[in-house]
Parts: sequence; structure tokens; C-alpha cells
Amino acid sequence: MKRIVAVFILLGFFLSVGAQSNLFPSNMKSGNITYSIVPSINQTWGFQILVNQKPVIKQLSIPALQGNQGFKDTIAAGKVARLMIQKIRQGEMPPTVTIPEMKKIKAI
Repeated sequence: MKRIVAVFILLGFFLSVGAQSNLFPSNMKSGNITYSIVPSINQTWGFQILVNQKPVIKQLSIPALQGNQGFKDTIAAGKVARLMIQKIRQGEMPPTVTIPEMKKIKAI
């Protein structure tokens, strides 16, 4: 019985991973990847990642931090957007950004 449950759990995991990979365009690495700065709550800033001028990621809060506060200025938001684009071009999708990475580029 435990083996049957384990098989269904693994099957569900692989199906969900396959479904998630379809959420993003297949030409992410080779497409024209840009970003735009967008306003967020409480006079803060976020960004959108666009592939071939179509939004694929909308980040209105600082990634890896609790809450929904955006970046204090457009410069910090742009630094993290460029870091995410770099990760997408390296094949990381969805791109993850850590607090140490954001501190290293002086975004937080």
C-alpha cells in the first residue's frame, strides 16, 4: 500500500513539473529578453520581465523577502531585473534570487 501511495506522489510531482515548464515560452533563452520598471505599493518599484515583448514575470515585491514591499528606487529594481534575465539566459526558469545575491549587487 505504501508503494502505491509513493508511486502516485511521484507521478503527481512529475506531472506538476511538466505543467510548470509549459507556463514559460520555449524560446526563453534565445528570445529577446527585456525588462520594464513598474510602480508597486507604497511608492515603491517592481519590474516585469518580457520575452519578445510579452510579459512572463511580474515582480512587484522584493524576491526572497517576506511581505509585499517593493524596491525603494528604480535603480535597485533594475539591478534585480537584470540579474533575473542573466539567470534566464543561463537556463534557470523560473529564476530564483537570494538575499546574498541582492546584497552583492547592492539592490538591498
